[in-house]
Amino acid sequence: MRQDTSRRGIVALDSLRPNPNRYAALDFDRRTTDLVTGDVHVWFATVAGLHRDNVPTILAPSELERARDMKGSPSGAHYVAGRLLLRTTLARYLECDPASVELLCRCAICGASHGRPVLGSSHRRDFRFSLSHTAALVAVAVTRGVEVGVDIERLRALNVAAMLPALAPAERVRLEESTDAALTRFFACWTRKEAYMKGRGLGLHLSTQTFVASTEPLRHGARSAIRADDPQASAWTICDLELSPGYAGALAIRSEQMCIRMYSAGRAEGQ
Repeated sequence: MRQDTSRRGIVALDSLRPNPNRYAALDFDRRTTDLVTGDVHVWFATVAGLHRDNVPTILAPSELERARDMKGSPSGAHYVAGRLLLRTTLARYLECDPASVELLCRCAICGASHGRPVLGSSHRRDFRFSLSHTAALVAVAVTRGVEVGVDIERLRALNVAAMLPALAPAERVRLEESTDAALTRFFACWTRKEAYMKGRGLGLHLSTQTFVASTEPLRHGARSAIRADDPQASAWTICDLELSPGYAGALAIRSEQMCIRMYSAGRAEGQ
């Protein structure tokens, strides 16, 4: 996996730290974000740092209605922040106004209007994207021509033993045998699984018990694979996102190669 930090505004994996001071606002005007096949661009922002004054003019009526239904709850704040970052990020690549980004929900199984969002027919169809949020942080991953999934999680107190039934048998054995950092290993495994599930777009139709992700720490820039009876699983590559202590993150892309570039949605780091 290549890591290219030569362009202005690109953040090296080991230098990105998700703290509120670095993800202050949506400001893409100073950036060059050419996206070529094999690139994965990951944009970060904090929930509190996004400009909420833009909500009525950027979000679609259906999104505003859902936001009103969730008003006052943490999930509502995450939803609004996610849609703001998603629309503004995609608008940059599509070269249109954020409010003009056509997002449709379409189930990969039945084709009904639910499931993960996809771009409408009025846009170029070769862009793929994935959205994740946890605690104070929101992330959007964008690729061209290949499916992608991203997942980020804040490390928090958790009864790992109670979560084991949700894992594949091989993963359970490895975590049960682990003598150190069981919580960190669980979240590493879980974000890898979630990223893969998001990339596949199958939601709950893909059981977390039917495929195996690594529970081992990955070296800087190293990749891992998904093991499953499904022959499509072998086409996917998994890579961890190196975030600050207290966070875990992973990317899944349907390709053998990926070049990850990480951006903040406020001031470009490294300038």
